[in-house]
Amino acid sequence: MGLTSNAATTVLETTGAMAVTSWTALTALVRGRAGRRQALRQIAIVSVDSLPVLVLISLLSGFVMVLESASYVESLGAFSLMGWAFGLVTLSQLGPVLVALMFAARAGARTTAELGAMAVTGQLDALRLLGIDPVGYLAAPRFLAMIVMLPLMTALCDAIAIGAGAVGAAVVVGLGPALFLQSIAQGGLMDEFLLGIARTFLFGGAIAAVSCTFGFRVRGGAAGAGRAVNDCVVVSALAVFVIDLIFTIAVL
Repeated sequence: MGLTSNAATTVLETTGAMAVTSWTALTALVRGRAGRRQALRQIAIVSVDSLPVLVLISLLSGFVMVLESASYVESLGAFSLMGWAFGLVTLSQLGPVLVALMFAARAGARTTAELGAMAVTGQLDALRLLGIDPVGYLAAPRFLAMIVMLPLMTALCDAIAIGAGAVGAAVVVGLGPALFLQSIAQGGLMDEFLLGIARTFLFGGAIAAVSCTFGFRVRGGAAGAGRAVNDCVVVSALAVFVIDLIFTIAVL
């Protein structure tokens, strides 16, 4: 009973801290208090840090999906539906969720480590002494960078995965890339694509809230920073799946 009570208290405290961080950062963004130079710097960092891994994962996932489905397509003779099925899964669920998870592991973990290092070295306290709110000054640009860049990266990775799938379909089952892409284009998947991108705005905000909150709350030196980074990745992944579930139920 005691363990359950402590766990519930920790969850409520962390959720409350993330809500406060999100509100403060978003308020700073709306009021134009987030420095443009800081925001552009964070956008550049997020892009450089995450994009190479996301591109590689997209290529590999595209090929793997084709390999997994090849035997079923050949046994059923459903070659004309291969591109449509691939596009449906990629655009609506796999692309947004997989990119968000990798984004959390790269950009989210980096943010927590960076803010955590500032916390343990007293830099956050120095900002407070200067009358600067660390959340508004440091979190707001990171919120903007993640909310803006995750949808853009997801759209790019969707295209890369579809291209990899088209090449894989040609190599594995002999389906021409033109027919594969035509099946996607004629499948009426624009709604799935737009809904998938809409999810990523929420994913980006959640990852920013988690990573910034855990970074600001780091205590205990390097060991505490390491625990915070690990917790950030785990909680971010959980937040992505919870948001995805709620969003999917809402649009059904």
